[in-house]
Amino acid sequence: MTMSRAQAAAAQRALEAGYGLALEGLAGDQVLSAVAAAWTGEDDPADPRFLERVVDRLPIDESWLFREDDLWRWLDETAAPEILEAASVAARPARILSIGCSAGQEPFTAAMLFQRVLERSGIGPSAASAFVQIVGVDSSPVRIEVARTGLLSSWSVQRCRPEWLAGRVTPEHDLLGRYRVTDSVRAMCRFEV
Repeated sequence: MTMSRAQAAAAQRALEAGYGLALEGLAGDQVLSAVAAAWTGEDDPADPRFLERVVDRLPIDESWLFREDDLWRWLDETAAPEILEAASVAARPARILSIGCSAGQEPFTAAMLFQRVLERSGIGPSAASAFVQIVGVDSSPVRIEVARTGLLSSWSVQRCRPEWLAGRVTPEHDLLGRYRVTDSVRAMCRFEV
């Protein structure tokens, strides 16, 4: 049984309402393709289990490490030291939230950046998780599971300046085209749906 246009439109409305997604940035055929790929023929377009399958098929993974270079430079030079100082005064770790974290690129970037800032103060990467805690959230359970592995595609790694990585990302020799963030970076990050 194929999905009707009315059912597809209902699924899109349910996605936008239930997940808070702004799907206008995707072409209609991209949304329709994701809805159709998740459709079993018996689904209710508003069923959360069906919508979860659709979200996992949406092409919304446009992310890489240190995306928006100017932002990360500003954070490195100005905001991150101030955030760490405020957390120190409050006698607690700095807490960072990344919404729509996809496969973890932004939280991992934040962890690497804060490690750089902490190293300038003489605090090594292995101690960084005591000073900064990062939570990444995404509506896709599949993407969150990928983020938890600490594995990234070569596309996510090779688009940034290598000096920002500073040995915190290494090729995964058993998986061609995959990279792994270091344990110290992963220790700073937690991921939730």
